[in-house]
Amino acid sequence: MKLLSVLILFIGLKGLAAQVYLDVHIHDQGNMDSQLSENRILNLMNQESGFNHAFVLSHSYNLPMPDGKDQPKYAKAAFVDMLHTSQLVSKYPKYLSGLCGIRLEWQSLTEMTEKCFNLPNMIGLKIRYARGEKGISSYSKPLELILTKYSEKIRIILLHLPTGFKKQESNSLEARKVVNQEIETLVHVAQKHKNTIFVVAHSGNNPNTVIALSKFKMKNIFVEVSGVAGSVFNNTDKDFQYSDFINSWKTLGVDQVLFGSDIEAEDNLEFASRIFKGEVDSIISNSLLTENEKNIILIENGKKILKFARPDLFD
Repeated sequence: MKLLSVLILFIGLKGLAAQVYLDVHIHDQGNMDSQLSENRILNLMNQESGFNHAFVLSHSYNLPMPDGKDQPKYAKAAFVDMLHTSQLVSKYPKYLSGLCGIRLEWQSLTEMTEKCFNLPNMIGLKIRYARGEKGISSYSKPLELILTKYSEKIRIILLHLPTGFKKQESNSLEARKVVNQEIETLVHVAQKHKNTIFVVAHSGNNPNTVIALSKFKMKNIFVEVSGVAGSVFNNTDKDFQYSDFINSWKTLGVDQVLFGSDIEAEDNLEFASRIFKGEVDSIISNSLLTENEKNIILIENGKKILKFARPDLFD
């Protein structure tokens, strides 16, 4: 009955204007708790202060893929999570699209990517790599392989760069070297694959990364701002001033800034709503952004990305 009432509420409110056109970063709980995943996402779809559309990440990217006898077990588990995400977004295709969660160090990377893109409504990738690695600069070859092989299917790639979330983590000489190497690798890849949009997760909350990216003027690389509310509003990073964030966005160009909430797989309904509201408020209540800039970040950029990724919604 609870799910039914949520669905009725959704049908009743679907005509309302959402505060956010596109949330590019919401996690699926996967096979661990499928009902929680659906209810949590529906809850955000049902609010006037919620989103119009969201990219949902399959939980599969969290799974390692060890060589040897255990590999089939992990491969099966990863596919189950991909299948769950596909089934979830396929129930609400006007409001949700799926991203295949992969890890570039998987030995069965090509096979798993193929399986995921054979599922309905999976439009891109969420990429992760082994912890401790430098990032895409360590895995540019498998990334290039996947991008070339599935160029017609990959519309969006959401990926992390090991750039540090706090100023002290990204200000050292070594950290800046890593940031520059990662950005240069990403730019090199993006230049060769201009029909794919690359979204750098959480990068909007690291001004040094955004400034480094701004030098290249790449129209198919976007920064995503999840974590800004946590970093600034909750004062977890006292070294950065709020103006540092906004100035870096403006240097890059606010037309390259996307909204993401990073609602986690384990978040319950109440906590997920609170996170989403906090991230939205970090934009709306921002005195350093004009009303037009807020509208560009929360509405216009998302509309542009969704039209590229899901042109069927605009026919």
